[in-house]
Amino acid sequence: MYPRPAGLYAPGPNGDTALARPKPFLRGFTLPFDPLRVNRRQVRVWALLMRPSEPVALQRELRSGRWRTIANLRGDRYGVLNTLLRSTGAERLRLRVGTLTSAPAPVPGAPSFSKGRGASP
Repeated sequence: MYPRPAGLYAPGPNGDTALARPKPFLRGFTLPFDPLRVNRRQVRVWALLMRPSEPVALQRELRSGRWRTIANLRGDRYGVLNTLLRSTGAERLRLRVGTLTSAPAPVPGAPSFSKGRGASP
């Protein structure tokens, strides 16, 4: 049994998740996408896809304002994309799935860590 995140799906008969149905308000979450910096070198990319295992293009905004695909990814059999990618600088990312495009999401650059008094090694 796989719990659907954020309560966006209603379980099927007898709580069967294989027969889960989207709740009406899911339409407001066309392509939920959340990139999160986890350390200096990595960003976790999470998204909830409409169709399991569909191909997804992760794009980075260029200085010109255009978008460039930096990775081609796939969600799991439940429609969840959850992966770690190498990234060090501040950037704006978005997902593209077919004709759908997520809202751009800013990812801060790696914080600078300095060893000062009282700092852990």
